[in-house]
Amino acid sequence: MPTIALLDHESACASVTSLFSNPWLKGYARGKLRIDPMYSVVFECLRGSRLPILDLGCGIGILLYYLGHRGLHLRMIGVDWDAGRIAVAQQIAQAGYQNPSFIHQDARKPIQFQGHVVMLDLLHYIDDGDQRRLLETVAASIAPGGCAIIRQCPRDSSNRFKLTNIVERLGHALRWHKGSTINFPTHETIAQPFRGRGFIEKTFPMWGGTPFNNYLFVFRRPNDNDSSSDTIND
Repeated sequence: MPTIALLDHESACASVTSLFSNPWLKGYARGKLRIDPMYSVVFECLRGSRLPILDLGCGIGILLYYLGHRGLHLRMIGVDWDAGRIAVAQQIAQAGYQNPSFIHQDARKPIQFQGHVVMLDLLHYIDDGDQRRLLETVAASIAPGGCAIIRQCPRDSSNRFKLTNIVERLGHALRWHKGSTINFPTHETIAQPFRGRGFIEKTFPMWGGTPFNNYLFVFRRPNDNDSSSDTIND
């Protein structure tokens, strides 16, 4: 990343937006950074850490570039199954960013990794069996003191869920989202692999000013020498 870190949220958002030359992508990045509360929340969860970060379903790389501009100069890897989105992220990296790196790969394919894992709005694009296997893989990839940060709409009976389901199915029909299915997991499905490994769990509503049913699931693996420690920044 550039040697001068922009440590405040607004400056980081402006800098990341400026990375995209395509007007549509620039507008998309600007809108995401302004409306979606996840960027600053993920930063607060990870600030001060020295562990690498794996972003599964990274899209065009907005989150990892944002974290870098907030001052997280860590090894960061973005993975996405959409070749076009990865090409955009890689093009920016090749223009002078040594970190992060981006890989065109299905997130369901295992990656040898130990650190933090971020997975935003991904699980509902895969079927039940793949959801369970991916969550097990993520849980096994968290280093001591690291955390899994998962933003997901869980399946429930709320009106927020009903609206989210309609919008996601529309996006799927229009081919903006290229997953093979729309299959929202339950809260229990998301949490079970981490509860079986002794992770510290925190769950928050994460819909911000939107009408969607998004929640943030944070699962931290305690340090090996301190099973009661909890260093997630709320």
